Amino acid sequence: GAEELLCTFVTTGSAFTEQHWYYCYTCGLAGASGCCSACVQRCHKGHAVAYSRLSRFFCDCGQAGRPEDEEADEHSGSGPGP
Repeated sequence: GAEELLCTFVTTGSAFTEQHWYYCYTCGLAGASGCCSACVQRCHKGHAVAYSRLSRFFCDCGQAGRPEDEEADEHSGSGPGP
């Protein structure tokens, strides 16, 4: 269901939380930046992605889509639904 594909930034914010995370070379998320396992499947599907590691991390994809002064109800990818 959709719950498994919820960006971890929704719950962790910018707190570093131990999780598996990935690089997306298409979006320039590499080195110290990356995306969570939900975003790699939703927002970065079909992109040039690679597994990074399990470490303390917060999702840069989720942070980029969510300005701190603005609350959004959900992290939705752009494009047509199923």
